[in-house]
Amino acid sequence: MEIIAKLGSLLGLSFVSGINLYATVAVVGLVTKYNLVQGLPPEFQALNNNLIITVAIILYACEFLADKVPGFDTFWDAIHTVIRPFGGALIALMAVGKASPGAEVLAFMIGATMAGTSHLAKSGFRILINTSPEPFSNMVVSVAEDLGVVGLAYLSMAHPIMALVITAILTIIIMVTLPVLWRAVRMLFSGLWYRLKGLLGTSAESTSKAISMKISSQLNDLGIPLNDAVSVPAWGTKIRGFKRWQKGYLVCDGKNLHFIPARIFRKTPVSIPVPKKENILFGQGLLFYKVHFNSERETWNLIIPRDYIKLLEEHLQ
Repeated sequence: MEIIAKLGSLLGLSFVSGINLYATVAVVGLVTKYNLVQGLPPEFQALNNNLIITVAIILYACEFLADKVPGFDTFWDAIHTVIRPFGGALIALMAVGKASPGAEVLAFMIGATMAGTSHLAKSGFRILINTSPEPFSNMVVSVAEDLGVVGLAYLSMAHPIMALVITAILTIIIMVTLPVLWRAVRMLFSGLWYRLKGLLGTSAESTSKAISMKISSQLNDLGIPLNDAVSVPAWGTKIRGFKRWQKGYLVCDGKNLHFIPARIFRKTPVSIPVPKKENILFGQGLLFYKVHFNSERETWNLIIPRDYIKLLEEHLQ
């Protein structure tokens, strides 16, 4: 039973660390400082430090604000891709207490894996939420995450078996939704890559030409001259015949819009006439724009890296 309790504490704390590391550190530090739970591993005393608790609360306050801003929360998650799993691994190492070197290495790896899994799930789910047209759903989800992290962190120390059950259920849910979340996370890192290229001086025009060369055979099949098309990276969130977050390229030849999926998926491109200007909506974000095309034939919703929006707008006029 003691082993199961330790496992519940280890998994629960590392899981919530992947969602909000600073809140987890603050909760563990406060619980240890005020002796709210008996029988905790002595290693947790390392967090029983006023400076550590204060810094954790300040960083949690920063994350609390960052999580409420659609778009910026995605950027915040991206820069914590290494921080949260590493922090979760350290907390898991503390949770296992005194153990053999092999057990400590295993705890470190399990903690990093659990924190990494919950972090990727949070990042992917936030990207899904950010595609909604209003900001309130983002705020509601963020507050629910904060409450869940504090609650599960405390349960992991006070009632580790209950925390083990809850963590197992949440992990199963993540595994079921992993394909969609993974496509969303891949989009996040692609967006960061395109943004970095822009900051390093690679123009959207040159990237567009490179994309057109890459998909030249598909453009030829569609009867589009290579020099007459603008091609930008895009992810479809609503396009007939494609899964959500389908990676591909949006091509505009002045008369029609074409969505060409990445070659790995081997699907047939789809096309619609360029809608009237009033039927094209843009939603601005930190890394991406949400673009809504409402043609007479059907409606498309796509996510496009922000550096390519101006280029696309010029060809839509």
